[in-house]
Amino acid sequence: MVPVVKDSQNLSMVDLAQEISRLALAARDKKIKPNEMSNGSFTITNYGSIGALFGTPVINYPELAIAGVGAIVDRPVVKDGQIVPGKVMNLTVSADHRW
Repeated sequence: MVPVVKDSQNLSMVDLAQEISRLALAARDKKIKPNEMSNGSFTITNYGSIGALFGTPVINYPELAIAGVGAIVDRPVVKDGQIVPGKVMNLTVSADHRW
């Protein structure tokens, strides 16, 4: 079940967050409508929520691409020439090369 945010390019960040929350609640409550799960072009999947650091997300045909978000973890990073603790996350994008 993949809810689709319609016309996301026209939404503010606040409106986008509210629509995502509304669709997620409808999906959890099994009240989501078929037209709220169709005609997507890009998917974001969060395998980090189950602790995975990275993966290879599979595109939902006929969409153009999918981004997979890994877990946020502590790692040493370089900041201003110094090694310091930092938060890092892997982001993987799979795209249909035919488009």
